[in-house]
Amino acid sequence: MSRNVLSVATFNIHHGRGRDGRVDLERTAAVIRAMQPDLVALQELDVEMGRSGGIDQPRVLGGAIGMEVHFFPTLTVGDAQYGIGLAARDELWCNFEELPRVGEDERRIVVIARWRDLTVVSTHLSRVAEARALQTGALAKIAGEQDGPTIVLGDLNQTAGELTSMMNVGFKRARPRTPLRWWLRPHPKVDHILVKPPLSARRARLVPTRWSDHSAVVAEITGPEVVGELTGIMRGR
Repeated sequence: MSRNVLSVATFNIHHGRGRDGRVDLERTAAVIRAMQPDLVALQELDVEMGRSGGIDQPRVLGGAIGMEVHFFPTLTVGDAQYGIGLAARDELWCNFEELPRVGEDERRIVVIARWRDLTVVSTHLSRVAEARALQTGALAKIAGEQDGPTIVLGDLNQTAGELTSMMNVGFKRARPRTPLRWWLRPHPKVDHILVKPPLSARRARLVPTRWSDHSAVVAEITGPEVVGELTGIMRGR
């Protein structure tokens, strides 16, 4: 891959539980390492949850992929937590905002990070239609108000046709190439990478795996700002 291209990915890891019912975080890590991302958004991470062996998954997974996983809990039960994460090969400066809730639906947040000269917005939206509609509108507002080149990625729990509010604030969705076996055994495509021009997403692809109930999505991000930032980094070495 050219040094003036960034590889970004999103992956709902289902707390490391594969389709065989086993929790094995090393299999999860192998999927991520094979994609070789510069940045990856992660959903459904556990910390000290009994169902996943009581381990700190962000810490263990970070060690296995060679990146610090910044963890943001959305659910706390005693000492155990569950939530989303963001990891990158360079430093991240992260904050988060609450998203709208409906009734007793699970708490959802949006992580806003500065990475190199980019803004990264990451989330995991509700499966409940009413809550998800409100959250998608809030996500579009938050992402649309960011200055400069911006990437949005995560498990949005909706197909591309439902992302009109994101398109209305200038984002374009990466269109991942779909492997043949997905057409033979189709699954809802709810994990997305979106960019705001002048950034563009190319060579996007789904990465089917038996080690989660989701496929990963990975794309190459390019644009004038990306080229300029990476050129500066390489000259400084």
